[in-house]
Amino acid sequence: MDTLFFSTIADEAYHLTREKMNVLKRLGEKIVRVIRHHFRDDPVGRDSFFSSDLVTTDGAKHRTWETLSEAESLIVINGFEQLVRMKGSITKADIENVFKGNSWVYARWYSDKDFTLNLEEFNDKKADIKTLRLDEFIKKYNPIAYARFYENVLKDNRKQLQSFLSELHPTLDLKEVYKAAAGSPYLTQITRAFSELLRQNNYPIKI
Repeated sequence: MDTLFFSTIADEAYHLTREKMNVLKRLGEKIVRVIRHHFRDDPVGRDSFFSSDLVTTDGAKHRTWETLSEAESLIVINGFEQLVRMKGSITKADIENVFKGNSWVYARWYSDKDFTLNLEEFNDKKADIKTLRLDEFIKKYNPIAYARFYENVLKDNRKQLQSFLSELHPTLDLKEVYKAAAGSPYLTQITRAFSELLRQNNYPIKI
């Protein structure tokens, strides 16, 4: 979900080909694409792959994210994560308690005419993320993204990458993984992001 708007990013936004974009233009429809927003105030962080520096949004909402400072962004992100960690389904009372003193966050959420549906979907996802494997979760809620990034990108290399990671454990020397990913720009991006995530969590990786 886009945490600032408490709404789901359309699955189609993960895979807009040039052909689809041309069709939407001819129909006069909005073209909305997934965007990674770097919310840190430090401009150097614009190239960061750390998940703690990024939020996922879409082109229609990105400008609103850009009006927020790092501190304001963290209020939204940390509060949202707190709601995810809570036991059971959440209610409006839970939201208002988490964002006490920052009513501007949930005021935006409540202003959406689909807030009730968004809350139901949030609670469904909250329950499923604890019971489903990650690939099952993505496939259920983002089938287009699943097909593009999981099936198509990794179908030929998944076993090879898994084998590499098993053999490299616990030192996690990723040199061979980068070699395997070299022929695919998507695999290169995924591997780079994966290595940054490992480094962020203090794994002794080598690149």
